[in-house]
Amino acid sequence: MGIPKFFGTAGIRGRYLDVITPDLAFKIGLSYGTYLGHKGKVIVGHDVRLTSPLLKELITSGFIASGLDVYDVGLAPISITGYAIKKLKLSGGIYVTASHNPPEDNGFKIFNSLGSELLTKEEEQLEDILLEGKFSYVEWNHVGKRGHVGFILKDYVEDLVNALRPDKVKYIPKIVVDAVNGAAGAYTPTVLRRLGVKVLALNTHPDGTFPSRMPEPRPDVLEPMMKIMDGAGYDMLYAHDGDGDRLAVLIRGKGFIKQDRVIALFAYHKLLDKKGYIVVSVDCGNAVKEVVESMGGKLVIYRLGKTYEKALELGLNNVLLAAEPWKFIDPKWGLWADGIYQATYLTKIIMEEGKPLHELLKQVPDYPQARISVFLDSNRFKYEIAGKAIEYLGSKAPSSATLIEIDGLRVNYEDRSWILVRPSGTEPKIRIYCESLKYDKVRSMVNEMVSVINKLAKERGVKTHVEGTILP
Repeated sequence: MGIPKFFGTAGIRGRYLDVITPDLAFKIGLSYGTYLGHKGKVIVGHDVRLTSPLLKELITSGFIASGLDVYDVGLAPISITGYAIKKLKLSGGIYVTASHNPPEDNGFKIFNSLGSELLTKEEEQLEDILLEGKFSYVEWNHVGKRGHVGFILKDYVEDLVNALRPDKVKYIPKIVVDAVNGAAGAYTPTVLRRLGVKVLALNTHPDGTFPSRMPEPRPDVLEPMMKIMDGAGYDMLYAHDGDGDRLAVLIRGKGFIKQDRVIALFAYHKLLDKKGYIVVSVDCGNAVKEVVESMGGKLVIYRLGKTYEKALELGLNNVLLAAEPWKFIDPKWGLWADGIYQATYLTKIIMEEGKPLHELLKQVPDYPQARISVFLDSNRFKYEIAGKAIEYLGSKAPSSATLIEIDGLRVNYEDRSWILVRPSGTEPKIRIYCESLKYDKVRSMVNEMVSVINKLAKERGVKTHVEGTILP
């Protein structure tokens, strides 16, 4: 398998002082400024990680040294970056974050003038400048300036509330918001309260050590939150990751809701108004497919981290949403993944329909599903092990199966079960996604692939442990 030099599934990410260094931060700012032709205005921001302010300052220095003027929004949700680029008509921007990774990691998400993360071709061009040292400085009288646009944070909240204010209110939910001490803590509760929702906000104070829980909002991590929601008598829980581009949803008495079922619900409501494309990542299950087809929409499968790229290719007027589990892009709002927008949009649907979420989800199929990660204690053999595991999966596939190779390997079987194996683009993990009509079939497929990966790892002296959950 091809090994990325810097860019992974979503931006550049890794362990601080191992992959992500202060020197790299400065060079990325200088390289992007060179790529933009030493002119223009850009924005920088950062998440709550302890190393993020430092790395942001070095990126800013690189931008200024390359001749660009820089607006600094400081600590803010990642969605502010894309929003500000669109609102202020900027040339691009960089946000310092490692998203849902552990606190010792960090990284960079780089945005273009459309407000989206870089397209693949743009990543390749920037990476070439960075790796080949083709970046350059401007003369003393052409260095950039630094400014602040604190007003953009207030504008974001106002525009979001105005865009998604319910047309009619038939039901007011009570929602717990767990911001994991991350960048969205001051935003999601505020926006929801502006809509009239009763909100219990948890872990909203910024803390880059993430003392409340791991920043990845997966089912096993969020399980303890069920007791808080149940005890407080609230209907739902929204959980973010560290920078606020992800959203997980739990319902009292029901537990964790599979992300692709939430995507399917969004697709249903989008397709009520207009027919068009629904772009989703390759790890989405049958619920999305069945809902989109039943509503007369066109489902397009694309690779993780780049659904916005496919949306641009298809034409934004034709695409109703682009999504992957946890992340949601509404082209009407912008081309960036926005967990705050997602939470607000879902709440709007609930309030207008006059039903709690578990009632609305009755129209969305629900199948047993697994989202499992095999963690490797060394990143050195990740792509080799993943490649061998994918070879094994492909060799076992019957001739009646359909193979999808746009991101790892997904095998769709005749009985509507499927399994996807791919290396993580951001962590030393190999991902296994699986779904079937029967729970036992999911467990069997997962156990087989975990066993294969563990054997391959052991042969290379790599220790492993398994993370994730099989949901009925």
